[in-house]
Amino acid sequence: MTVQTARHDLARRTRCGIAYILAGVLLWTIFGALGLTLPDSPRNGLIYLFGAGLLWPLGLAIGAALKLDLFARGNPLTSLAGLLGGVQILFIPLMIGAYVTTPQAVPWYLAVLVGAHLLRSAGASFSRRPQIGQAGWPCAGYHASGCR
Repeated sequence: MTVQTARHDLARRTRCGIAYILAGVLLWTIFGALGLTLPDSPRNGLIYLFGAGLLWPLGLAIGAALKLDLFARGNPLTSLAGLLGGVQILFIPLMIGAYVTTPQAVPWYLAVLVGAHLLRSAGASFSRRPQIGQAGWPCAGYHASGCR
């Protein structure tokens, strides 16, 4: 199986990770509503931190409801995609430090960290040229993968 074939297979089986995108939209909508309704308190930072921890299980639940194969067993790129996604766990100490020093800034830190890991793939989405590391992100070649 070529890398291109594996990318297309991974994108098709996971529907380009739409379950996690929907989970993120739902969580950030809830975070926004909480930010507008809750009084300003250091406790809000904890709500955001634990709420962000719900992204993965919520994405799995949405994927199950949509009957998606989110783990794409048998695809050679699955382990690479899992490793690249798992790197986010390294930001936990940074988020704890942010909460300890400035709890009001936790939503900002979360938004920057979550958004920053999408910058590489956003540039690849608008380019037809293959890029280094693109194999780990199945929808980096969005138009070619068939996820519309």
